[in-house]
Amino acid sequence: MGDKSNQQLVSMDQMLQLFKELNKPSSSSTENTTHSLTLTEKLNHHNYAKWARLMYLAISGRGRLQHITAAPPNTDDTEYPKWVQRDSQVFSWIIENINSDIVNQFLDYPTAKELWKGIETLYSSGKDELQIYDLATKVGSIKQGKDSIEVFYGKLISIWKEIDRRTPSPMKCPEDITAYNNIIQRQRLYQLLAGINDSLDKERRDLLHQDPLPTVEMAYAQIRWEILRRSIMYDDTPPEGTLSSEIGAGLAKKGKQDYTRGRRGNDDKAHLKCTHCGGTRHTKEGCFKIVGYPEWWPDLKKRTKDRDGRANITEGVSEKVGKANNSSEEQGCSDGRDHWAWY
Repeated sequence: MGDKSNQQLVSMDQMLQLFKELNKPSSSSTENTTHSLTLTEKLNHHNYAKWARLMYLAISGRGRLQHITAAPPNTDDTEYPKWVQRDSQVFSWIIENINSDIVNQFLDYPTAKELWKGIETLYSSGKDELQIYDLATKVGSIKQGKDSIEVFYGKLISIWKEIDRRTPSPMKCPEDITAYNNIIQRQRLYQLLAGINDSLDKERRDLLHQDPLPTVEMAYAQIRWEILRRSIMYDDTPPEGTLSSEIGAGLAKKGKQDYTRGRRGNDDKAHLKCTHCGGTRHTKEGCFKIVGYPEWWPDLKKRTKDRDGRANITEGVSEKVGKANNSSEEQGCSDGRDHWAWY
């Protein structure tokens, strides 16, 4: 049932396509309202919430919303014949967007409003409690897992929207509405924090210690920023499920690839010899004596000297190490690593 609830969501592409269709220029408003109306998908047993929203917008965009929301005029009204004509048009729009295997049960309704209400009664009221139960169960058990934080948060948003659509706020007074919304916000904050991976436990605790508690949107933004920071700062790939799918992930991946590529290239330079200084593992084009020494070169020499000094404590060996270090300007560095790869 979780997949079915996801299918009921109205995507942005579908909304844009609908608005584009409604805004097509026509020679007159009469011509526009007599055109057929085709939605991106027809009503079936599983997509009522999504279909109803799209159908409502389409009818409203053509100026016929009163035919599914208002009572018809009296039969002796002078406008009644025109109203019947327009109502039949709205009726046909709805029928045309119902799957053929279920459309027959809706053909006998006398008006578009009664047809609309009949569909709502069949697919909304009769099954909402089961659907709400399914959504509540799913939102309480959903975990981030291998999903990026963006994908995980998007799944939560989708379920929350479906729940809101089926359980509108019962509050009327502004103060009660605010209090009710705060309760919902707190519940959804808990659901978000309960679903993120354990590698974000510190961020989870920090958010719960804030007073007042942050909104769901603020908490998501802070978590996402922390994941982005980690993905940039880590030398290696961050723990599974915490790598953001956007900028930080790209930077972290690039850094790791560059490092791996550099290590792999060490063996490829073993045969190189500089014709300028006679050093190995580099060529004349990359020789530091020609192109200049990088800023890190003195520090590298010092670290190499210190390391070799600790490993060789006798005077004779120290002299040998010093000699090796003195030659490092020509041949790279005595530790055997490919420091010429900097160029």
